[in-house]
Amino acid sequence: MIDYNKPIKIFLGNLYYIGITVAVEDGRLRVGGQTDKLSPVYRDEIIKRREQLIDLLSPPIPDELRRYFGRLLRVDELVEALGVAERIDANLQATPVNGGWIVTMGQGLRPTVKERRKARNGA
Repeated sequence: MIDYNKPIKIFLGNLYYIGITVAVEDGRLRVGGQTDKLSPVYRDEIIKRREQLIDLLSPPIPDELRRYFGRLLRVDELVEALGVAERIDANLQATPVNGGWIVTMGQGLRPTVKERRKARNGA
């Protein structure tokens, strides 16, 4: 499957890497963290990509997964997050960026837990 959002996910991961936080609150993009590290080019790109960032960050995050969002994850944290997502039947997407992983809420149709187990077991 082609991930058409991958460039914006990589941009978001780069922001996390330099200590920038990005969130959507009341439909508006909020940028925080170490904003003194933002070059004029980064600032312009955030403005230019605002709608894409809002779309990427808008799906609601289940409380059980909230601690895995908004930062780069280590592999062990990603495995843990994917396990939680499987348990609560959430569609989580992981993207490698800058030696870590970012997770976003998946979009589109997701097979049921029963269908995924059947596929894993080869039945």
